[in-house]
Parts: sequence; structure tokens; C-alpha cells
Amino acid sequence: GSSHVGEVIVAMSRNYPGRIHFSIVANACDAGNRQALESLQSEFPSLITVQYQDENLGYGRGANLGLQTLQEVGPFDYYAVSNDDVIPATACLVELVCAMKELKLAGHRPGVVGPVSNAVHGLQQVDIGEFADYATMIERSDIWHQQKHDSAFETPQLRGLFFLLDPTCLEEVGGFDPIFGIGNCEDDDHNVRVRLAGYSLWVVEGAFLFHRGSQTFKRLKVDYANQIQRNVEVFETKWGIPHHAFPSIARLPAGVDLHISLSAKLESPGFPIRINGEDIDLISQATDIEFAGWVAHQLGGRDRSDRRKVVEALSA
Repeated sequence: GSSHVGEVIVAMSRNYPGRIHFSIVANACDAGNRQALESLQSEFPSLITVQYQDENLGYGRGANLGLQTLQEVGPFDYYAVSNDDVIPATACLVELVCAMKELKLAGHRPGVVGPVSNAVHGLQQVDIGEFADYATMIERSDIWHQQKHDSAFETPQLRGLFFLLDPTCLEEVGGFDPIFGIGNCEDDDHNVRVRLAGYSLWVVEGAFLFHRGSQTFKRLKVDYANQIQRNVEVFETKWGIPHHAFPSIARLPAGVDLHISLSAKLESPGFPIRINGEDIDLISQATDIEFAGWVAHQLGGRDRSDRRKVVEALSA
């Protein structure tokens, strides 16, 4: 939402002393949100670039477009991707930048660093205490920062709600794979490629980021569980291993590219269909169950002899 974007921009720009620029990709936003974003851009003309998309490009392609724009506006010392439903604590961005610098000086070759948060799956989730408003969140997170300042640990997995990218790593690895559609697993895929390129990923414990949690999926009324399952299967197919074992990937499989261009699109969709309000490709993105459901739907009302054609085709 545009109000959330404004909160993110104010929080980050107010608490970060360096040069900063925001590239906002508005994926099929309504007239009200567009008007609010235009107002926001007029308020911060040198700080914000907004790109309006008639269709929802999905998280991966949207983030790629934002990064591409930032490279044109820059160059910058670091690049970041962010959801629009987050609010960084006072020291969050500074802590991430300092960690990136120190880890690089120590020879760890960091490619991506990420914060901790109240609502995120995995090792990045922390409990800083209860809070019901912004002021209390800032107070709690400041105490947390004092306790965890200068603390970080290496991880095979960083979630895409927010992370900071080293520009050299960005050049070598590129962006998110568009095959993951609206979202889910594109960050896992990016994590793998970062590590295979020889870079490390780190959780910066003193950098707290408040996250409202899955607001985009709720707003679009997307079947979240089904979307995850769909992209888990896409991930498994691409890398040739079970999703839960992705940290063990040690080499690039044949036919898989390490670098994904920031301008990449889903190449030659085999058969676009619409499921639960989302456009997906029946061949490369639909789950096995969705594919089977589509076949059953096509056979509905037909003569049973048509089943033989399907059976013979699959048995061949």
C-alpha cells in the first residue's frame, strides 16, 4: 500500500546518513494508490522514482525492475530490495551497512546481508517483546540493538522481505528468476546462486525490521499455501533436489544459469491459464495437482474414449 511505502521511505531516509534513493515499482495499483504515490513523489522528487505497471509483474520481476532503475540512477555503494509492508527500526539500515563493510574487511566476501524481524520464517525471526504501536516498537528495538550490536551469523538462507546487496555480487548473480511468478521461493533461488558464485549470506542480529506479514498475498486474495506449493515444485524441478535440502546444493546443474538478467521475463510460456486470480503457465509453473485438475476439467463431459488418447499419450 502507498501509506506503507511512505512510512518505509521516511523511516529509512531519516535514519541513514548516506546517499539514498528509492525505486518504487507499482504493480497494477489502483487509482487511489497511484494518486498517493504521485503525491509522495512530488513531496520527495530527488529521493523517489516510481514506475507504474499495468499488470502485476510479481515480486521477483518487480524487484528486478527496481534494481535496474537504481543502477541507472546510481551507482550506489549498496543496493537493497524490500517489501512495502515493513518498517525498519532506527538503527536497522546503518547496522546492515556497517555489517557489510566489516564482514568484507574480515575477508568473508558477503554478498547479501539481512535483518531480523518479528514475522519471518526461519532463523531471522526474533522476539523483541510485545508492542502495539510504533513508539513502543522503536523503544523495544533500540534495547534489542544495544544487546545485539555487532553480532551477525552466516546462513544459507535469507528471506526476501528485505536484504542488502553488494554491487559486485549483484552484477555477477543478477536478480530474481521470473519463473516464480507473484512470489515465494524466488529468494531461495537467489540465495543458492549467491552462494554458488562464491559469496556468503549473513543475518545481522542488531538490525531489526518490523514486518506486517504477507500483506500482498492477502490484498490479492491469493491462495498462499497453494502458491508456496506451486513454487516449491518449480524450485525442485529447476535444481533437481527436494526443496528442504536446498542448502546442500554445491554445484550448478546443467542448463541452469547462475546469472539472471534484471530484464528477464518468463521465457516462452507453454500454456498460460488463470488459477485463483493468478496467471500462471500450465507447463512450467502449475503444480502436478493443478495440472491434473486442468486435464480433468478438459475431459469433463467428453466421451470416455477420449481418456484413451490421454492414457496412450502419457504411456508412450
